[in-house]
Amino acid sequence: MVGIKTLSFAALAVGALAGPVATADASKAFKIGVTFPNKDTMYLTNSATASANIADGIACTITPVTSGDKTVGELGCGPDKKTFTYSELHSTSPLQPVAADKKNVNWSIGADNVIAWGALPAGTKSVTFSRIAGSNPNSIYAEVCSTFEHHEKLVPSFNGFWERGVAKAYYV
Repeated sequence: MVGIKTLSFAALAVGALAGPVATADASKAFKIGVTFPNKDTMYLTNSATASANIADGIACTITPVTSGDKTVGELGCGPDKKTFTYSELHSTSPLQPVAADKKNVNWSIGADNVIAWGALPAGTKSVTFSRIAGSNPNSIYAEVCSTFEHHEKLVPSFNGFWERGVAKAYYV
């Protein structure tokens, strides 16, 4: 019995170091807060307008789903389990909950509760939670231009266009 407990503890310890263990259950509910370089945090809401008040944030969960030989996390927010998405080319609208699409993949919560959302095609950098520098601070975008290095390679004068934030899970 002691050997089994020790083995179980060792497996848990290794799993904790290796990353999240896939289960069929959704994660604990959390709100998505995006902190910007000037240290203000904006919470994604049930509309296209983010709020500085965490109480206005929409509660979300991540559910692991097996896709082939890989487990990916799907985001579900609010009672309708909506998600967030981005344009195929450039982010043109602020984030707001919408029906799930093929871009609802590779959501995860890592160290320090930092949220990662994998961009398509698979294997590229994560989506960046950004806002347009000098524009409405309540408009948060899923910015994929930096993911694919569009600005840096194609239009260098656009460097600094996006103010990039760090998305974190704030558990409710």
